[in-house]
Amino acid sequence: MIDNFHNSSILFRALICLLAVINVSAIVNPIEVKGAGIYTMKRNDIGMVFYVTVYNRGTEIVSLVTNMVECCEAITDDDTDCEFMKLMGGHMGTLAPGKSRNVTLIFPNLYLHNRRGECLVQVWYRTPKNESFDIRHRIPFDTSLYRDRAVPSMRNYYSLNEVRNCQSPDQDPLDNCEPVSCHLKYAGSRSYFNPINQRCQAIPICMSDPEKELPDIAYVPLSNTCRDLEQAITEDDVKFLTRNEVGTKWKSNPPPRISNLRCHHGHINNQTGLCVCDAGWTSAAIDGDQFNPSTMLYHMCTIQETPDIAVRAKEIFRENMANYAYMLILVSIFYILLFYCTSTFILVNDNPPANQNNQKETPDDSQD
Repeated sequence: MIDNFHNSSILFRALICLLAVINVSAIVNPIEVKGAGIYTMKRNDIGMVFYVTVYNRGTEIVSLVTNMVECCEAITDDDTDCEFMKLMGGHMGTLAPGKSRNVTLIFPNLYLHNRRGECLVQVWYRTPKNESFDIRHRIPFDTSLYRDRAVPSMRNYYSLNEVRNCQSPDQDPLDNCEPVSCHLKYAGSRSYFNPINQRCQAIPICMSDPEKELPDIAYVPLSNTCRDLEQAITEDDVKFLTRNEVGTKWKSNPPPRISNLRCHHGHINNQTGLCVCDAGWTSAAIDGDQFNPSTMLYHMCTIQETPDIAVRAKEIFRENMANYAYMLILVSIFYILLFYCTSTFILVNDNPPANQNNQKETPDDSQD
């Protein structure tokens, strides 16, 4: 009997300890994560919204704050960037006991499609007793575009027949594989578009010596390199100049051109590197003295010309001259036929047949 009492005492103590652990756990961690993901997006949205569904299983109201720990985008299989994506969180209000809600973070960007990766976010909360805790949760995201199906977050974003198969992740599959604006897509971390491999690349930091009177290093946007402005001419350079091959080399090399150019209503001239606009379209004038080469996306052939009314009238008359001449011939023939028919009708009515006149004169002759 004593043994049974002892065993019952042990079980009772264990039960008390278990209840205490459960109660302490509920007090220490009243917030439970029920789910996470990204909201469904529409075309022309300016941000990707991440959410975490949290539930207050405690007995007190809590105040919620969200922030980003790290975001990594898998640009290609061998290129993952964990630097440029920044999520904007903040104070999310309060959460009552027994209630749940979505707390959100926003990634502001104009290129929301064709991206995949994972973000680690933190939900920080505080009780009325100024006890603060935090939980961390990983949220995967995938806005890839496919021609045979749409991922759940992109079902209202595009139609399947819009998608093009592009060779580079920095070509827009919804814009006929035209280059993206690297500045906008990567928030300034990869601002140079390499026309050879069709990829956005980081710009090197070209730091000049602040102690020198003039800059000794300059950035060259056409090649995305830093150039030493104080580098002396080498012996090989002198030999090259003495062989009188400068003119031939200069003519054979393609002229410098804008690295990221977009011809909206035209095509690129391979000789000049600029756009040749379609009829009726033009570009904003480029001041050669003020033009500053940069890595920004440059747009051409975006202005629709408005012709002068008199000039346009002359063009319309010239384009339709053959039609006008044909109509004039038809009208002339019509009037000629009308004149001929009218004249014939008048002549017939004014000159009756001779036999009718003879018949009218016969009775008079018989009386004579």
